Formats: sequence, C-alpha cells, structure tokens
Amino acid sequence: ATCNTPGVTISYTVYDITGGTAVKTNEGSGASPLTEIRLPAPGTVGDTKKYKVALTATAPGFTENTCEVYYRLIRATTIDSSMPNAWEMLKQVVASATDGEIITIKGEIKATNATNNSGEIEINRDITIRGKTGKNTDILNADTATTGKTHRIFNVQTGKTLTLSGLTLKNATAPSGGNGGAILVNITDGKVVL
Repeated sequence: ATCNTPGVTISYTVYDITGGTAVKTNEGSGASPLTEIRLPAPGTVGDTKKYKVALTATAPGFTENTCEVYYRLIRATTIDSSMPNAWEMLKQVVASATDGEIITIKGEIKATNATNNSGEIEINRDITIRGKTGKNTDILNADTATTGKTHRIFNVQTGKTLTLSGLTLKNATAPSGGNGGAILVNITDGKVVL
C-alpha cells in the first residue's frame, strides 16, 4: 500500500470473510510504502479463501482516509511433465477439483501405455487449465498413435465450463462414430472458453 502524503502511516487489518462472517486474522502498520501484507493461503488444493483488507492512512494535519480491498485466493495445482504418470495425475486432480480451480500444465504431458495413464479427462466442474509458459511448450498429447488407445483429451459435461489458455492439444481421436477429437462438449449447456 502506498500513499504520496509525506509522513503518512498506513495501518491494515486483514479479515477472513470466507464463511460470510468477518474474522480478523492479521493487523499491522508502517510507513508508506507498506509491503508484505500476508494473506494466509488456502489449506488444500482447490480450496478458496476470501479476504477483506481494510487500509487506513493517517498523517499529522490530514484527514484519516480508509479503503477496503477484497481478495479471493484459490490454491492451484501444477502438473509437471517430469512427474511419473502425469496424465493419470491430471485425471485425478481434475476429478477431485472444485468449481473455480486453476490447474497449470508445465511441459508436455503425454498419455502412455502405463496403467491408467491414458483416456479422456471428464470435466464435472467449472475449472481452468492453463499452460505455465505457453502453447509452444505446454502440451496435452493424447498420443493415440503410439499407445494404440483411441480417446479424446476432454469430455465437458452438461452445464460445466472448461477454460483453456496457453496450451496445445494434440493427437486425440474420437471413438469410432463419435464426435469431438480433442474435446467433446455436451450440448446441454457445456462450454469451452479458449
């Protein structure tokens, strides 16, 4: 927090408002610019915390000024291509995700012939899957030619939204006579945002 008034002191109070009732979690003060106001991270992957931070600027001869800033933190997950059975790990993380969760892909995640390390990923929540550094390096590769297993990458269920960014999807195949190569979106309110 910064104030341009000379000699100002900024005080803050952090409230956890996740449950609807404001619970004070932290407070402090210091000279402007005030840095290092810490918001406790959500405990487990997919958890969300909501905070209100009340900031007050005071200085001799000036009227006290207060503002409130709101934050929403979601504990995110990164699936790294160096993890063993990364495709299976991604399927598990998506299956246990909560609405609003963000999953980050680092590197090229490939389906393989290892047990449970291939197959389409069913989207039953409103989630975001994004690349860590961008579409040239962050890739979801169904690798159906090598594995001999025919599958899509994503199957977005009715009423759910999958948001994708900074990723390349490749080498997926719809089952014989089926629709959707890389992504199948159920027609009753399923959505993909690119």
